[in-house]
Amino acid sequence: MNRSDDAIREVGADELAAAGAAVRALLADGVASGASLGFLGPLDDGLARAWLSACVDEVAAGTRRVWLAYDAAGAVTGMVHLAHATKQNAPHRAEVQKLVVAATARGRGLGTRLMAALERGAREAGRWLLILDTDADSGAVDFYRDRGWGSVGVIPFFCLSPAGELQGTHVFWRDLRETADA
Repeated sequence: MNRSDDAIREVGADELAAAGAAVRALLADGVASGASLGFLGPLDDGLARAWLSACVDEVAAGTRRVWLAYDAAGAVTGMVHLAHATKQNAPHRAEVQKLVVAATARGRGLGTRLMAALERGAREAGRWLLILDTDADSGAVDFYRDRGWGSVGVIPFFCLSPAGELQGTHVFWRDLRETADA
């Protein structure tokens, strides 16, 4: 497998807003590929704009962190989000959201590199317990298992797929205190 040369960096609210069109295009690409990202296909740009605006606000407030991958030409090729739990009793916890890699950049390890960047950032922020959920019937299940994520199990009929069909979600967790930095 070829390693990706794409540069990954955490972005602030201004950079996320400036990359808005590219982030929405990446999201649309993921939805069109069947990724369970919280949207039905084809992606409605108005809904994507509203979602992105809320994300920018959360990044500015410090409750969300976002990593983007850029190819050599500066195009956005991947992203992942870390949503900090905001309850007083959960300062150690966060949720991984919106891991997506452009169809043209898949199969080169970019998803693994995005997750490694997110996990480093989570550790630095003192967020050592991570949770996530993914389509129970997708290749993402093996992706997370292969990277040491613990399985909570499957919740059937959890949401609609991008095609509008009911699907289950597989819930995972990871204690970063138990893992070495990749």
